[in-house]
Amino acid sequence: MTERDDLPEAERGPTVSFFMKQLKVDDAEAAAPLLAQIEACAGLQTIETTGNTYGLPACEALATCLRSKAPTLRHALLDDMFTRRKIPEIHPSLTALQNTLALAPFLTYLDLSDNALNPGGAEAISPLISNCLTLKVLRLNNTGVGPSGGQTIGEALFAAYQKGEREGRKYALERFVLGRSRLERDGSVAIAKAIKAIGSLVEIRINNNGIYEEGSLAIAAAVARNPKLEVLDLSDNALKRKASLALAESLKNCFRLKTLILETCLLRDTGGLAIVKTIGECCASLETLDLSYNEMTVKVAKAAATTLAANSLTDLRLNGNEFGDSGLKALQSKFPDDVLGSFSDNETSGEEQSDEEETEPEDEAASETTLPDGADALSAAVGSLNLLGGTPQSHATALLSADNKASVAAGIARALTYNRVAELLFELSKGFAKQPKASTESAGCIIGALAADKAKEAAFFSAVLAGLRLIKAESNATVVIEDNTTLLDTWKLLLLATKQGSLGATGKGWLAAVASDQSIDERAAAGGDSSILHEGPYFGATAVPQLNAVRRQVVAACQ
Repeated sequence: MTERDDLPEAERGPTVSFFMKQLKVDDAEAAAPLLAQIEACAGLQTIETTGNTYGLPACEALATCLRSKAPTLRHALLDDMFTRRKIPEIHPSLTALQNTLALAPFLTYLDLSDNALNPGGAEAISPLISNCLTLKVLRLNNTGVGPSGGQTIGEALFAAYQKGEREGRKYALERFVLGRSRLERDGSVAIAKAIKAIGSLVEIRINNNGIYEEGSLAIAAAVARNPKLEVLDLSDNALKRKASLALAESLKNCFRLKTLILETCLLRDTGGLAIVKTIGECCASLETLDLSYNEMTVKVAKAAATTLAANSLTDLRLNGNEFGDSGLKALQSKFPDDVLGSFSDNETSGEEQSDEEETEPEDEAASETTLPDGADALSAAVGSLNLLGGTPQSHATALLSADNKASVAAGIARALTYNRVAELLFELSKGFAKQPKASTESAGCIIGALAADKAKEAAFFSAVLAGLRLIKAESNATVVIEDNTTLLDTWKLLLLATKQGSLGATGKGWLAAVASDQSIDERAAAGGDSSILHEGPYFGATAVPQLNAVRRQVVAACQ
């Protein structure tokens, strides 16, 4: 559910809220008590439907009721309102609601987060986004719009900008949130084009979207054109060397920046040093900085201690890097503990590196994460398990035979990159036919261990879906399963793991959003990167019935 610190109670005006009442409103009759409250509210400015579930007839009745309130309506808080609803219900419901909201001349705030919009839902709301020049806040977090849906949203935003230019009414969107929605390349490039043109953003959150170099470079260029920016969250996207350097340059224009979140962005030393230098020189107002889990060494720790001590930082997050004891001591000498927070995953290999400029690998296969504290003892305990030097086959063999599977899985989850953990899952599936119980238990332990690191967990499931040939593999380190036998066994393993409760909300969300028939059909029709579906086992003439039957069971178990 979306936080709305930018819409305090005092600014909501006359409000009708059904916030988190956990109502199941299937039809107009069930909606009648809610509609009566709306009709009784004079000068309605805010409608909040969050945390309930509404069927299509109920949404149509709600849309009809709100028409008379459109002249004063300003805030539409419609997040998390389709729980357990199917796509055939959700998309026409969105169309009905957007047709009413299009009549609101002063609409400034629209939140549709935590709804399964998917590409079709993006199409349903695009006319509203294209034409609503009064909109200041647009929140679409965790909506699964995918690359094509992201492209639709980006094009709608750009169309609104162009409409404003034509009509002499500046389109001044201030806050844009579209995290956890699989934008990938096509979606991120289109979004970046719109953001760059608009130029008035105060908050941009495009985190956890599987964005790699081309998209990251486009976003970095867009940031430079938004000098009023105060909040930027690009966490869990692969900026790497080029994009991190470009972003550091762009941030020189963002003097008002207060929050910068770049967790798990593969900055490494080159990117980390550049970002820290820019912040020290140009972002004196920065309060929150998150550079966690970026494979940075002691050099960045010492640079941060020297460069950022004079800033206004109240929250500096640097956990999960390779600072060692000397890097940690340098930071602790400049910042109090309540600013630095936890260093539970601080690693030590960074102390062994020279001060010369490192040559950064351009993909994950060239870089391995160092063993965390205690992993050497763990490796010795299970004998043949060599986390860094071993192969997926040796890891799978050791895990299957281990008595302490949960402990071994925890070491693997912490020590290996998410692509290698996904590869281990595929290796376990190869033994599913002979050892279904042990394979499922081992896979469940791996998936459960990943839950401690939400960013890595999401990246892992993205790699799994790419390996299953449902989405494009953005990194050459991602293993793609080519034979249908292993694909089938992987789906069987996931089905049993899901039924046994091993998959949490993140895994279920990814599988339900990406692996459903509706998602596959829409993405296949959209073309682009999803053209891989036309050649795979899930769509059209090349579809494999037995494999798809198990896939559908997995999706049903995740919903």
